[in-house]
Amino acid sequence: MTENKRKFKRFHETVNIKWSKGSCKGKEGIDEARSSDVTEDIGEGGVRFIVYEKLKIGDPLSLEIKLPNGKTICSNATVQWTKEFEIMGKESQKGYEIGVKFVDLCEETKAELQRFLSWVS
Repeated sequence: MTENKRKFKRFHETVNIKWSKGSCKGKEGIDEARSSDVTEDIGEGGVRFIVYEKLKIGDPLSLEIKLPNGKTICSNATVQWTKEFEIMGKESQKGYEIGVKFVDLCEETKAELQRFLSWVS
């Protein structure tokens, strides 16, 4: 059995997410998103979602997460783990489930995320 190392509870909630490699520039968000997907789960410490580009553990990402209440959270994150899978019906096309850890959330962003998570719990 593997040990759960998470500090924060995760919620199986689907929200829209845009991401790109590198760090975001404060509250302006992401200039050129590599992808727009939905999350698998989200918590105070990070988020899990699907990408179609191979990323490495430790890669820095910038995230823009659109919450159902219309608010948007921007955050830097670091890839913590990846899991490759083959896309059914698409010969030799792969997808990647990734888990990322939020990095240096400002208090305002952290508070907005906590409000959303208390609403879904």
